Amino acid sequence: MRQEIWIPLLMPSNNKLLRMHRQTYKRLLWSVMWGIKASCDVPEGRPINRRRVTIIAHVKKRLDDDNFQGGLKPLLDALQNLNFIRTDHPRWIDKEARQTLIRKGSGEDPWTEVIIEPAGKEKADAD
Repeated sequence: MRQEIWIPLLMPSNNKLLRMHRQTYKRLLWSVMWGIKASCDVPEGRPINRRRVTIIAHVKKRLDDDNFQGGLKPLLDALQNLNFIRTDHPRWIDKEARQTLIRKGSGEDPWTEVIIEPAGKEKADAD
């Protein structure tokens, strides 16, 4: 079953997350969770299978990839807390994240799009 979620906000950069107080992070996490709840129905129970998670940030200015990927932690934590994914460990999700630019003068506000699909069987640990 494919689920599409539109969240009317962007995740902060990894640099901002590293400087953030834990209470501020908790407020951000709750904001993301409420944005997800407002966008779709929340599943009951913990997911058993792997998921493919595609995250598309519609931005006015791109971040460098490391900064962008690190800033997705609150979103992945919210998806885990709301039972969309089992955990953010690579064994349980196939994550693809990218940024697309919003055209100047379009008047659109930045937003984040998340697509969650089944991904197949669990991968073995590569230890």
